[in-house]
Amino acid sequence: MQDPQLELSAVIRLMEETQVFLKHYRETGFEETKITETELAENVDAEAVFQAAVQIRVRHKKRLFDYESRDDPIQDPETCYRIENFNVIVDTAINLIAVRFLQMQKHNGNFSFLYDIK
Repeated sequence: MQDPQLELSAVIRLMEETQVFLKHYRETGFEETKITETELAENVDAEAVFQAAVQIRVRHKKRLFDYESRDDPIQDPETCYRIENFNVIVDTAINLIAVRFLQMQKHNGNFSFLYDIK
């Protein structure tokens, strides 16, 4: 996408494909990565287990109203890693791509007829 000879419409298409890939990766990528990680761990004779974080006593907050729900901490280290790390990283990448190329999409929408002249 950094090639000076690349047309703007092609860059927009590549950017949209990247967004679709990242959205799909958010849904299925963790399981695929976990499978790859397990295979790599077997090759080097290592253990492929998520280690639990240090257990901290759960703080209970007094609820003043009935509509306030209790937020139970996530006990499973794999689920905790997926929610607190994997999803955060992938969501950040999706948002950065969307924000970064928003102006380029507007520019392409306004002036795309100039790029198709042969």
